[in-house]
Amino acid sequence: MTGANPNTAWLNGCVVLDNKGFIKTGPDLSSEELSGARWPLSRRPYLLETSLPGVFAAGMFAQAMSNALHRLSAKDRLRFRSSTNC
Repeated sequence: MTGANPNTAWLNGCVVLDNKGFIKTGPDLSSEELSGARWPLSRRPYLLETSLPGVFAAGMFAQAMSNALHRLSAKDRLRFRSSTNC
């Protein structure tokens, strides 16, 4: 599956990554992670916003997308991939 092994090591230290290397965004970021990343804003990150304000992640590198795809059946994944040209 495309994105199963994210090539995001170069982002380590720039944005918060999970233990598999996917970029954590929005509600997936804990208060502790935001504090460690020195989140400067009073609001929480938006849905696809990373731990760096104004920087958004989308596609297979975003953890939320990865989690959603893992919940789909194999048949649904094939349908999703063919409908999105992934």
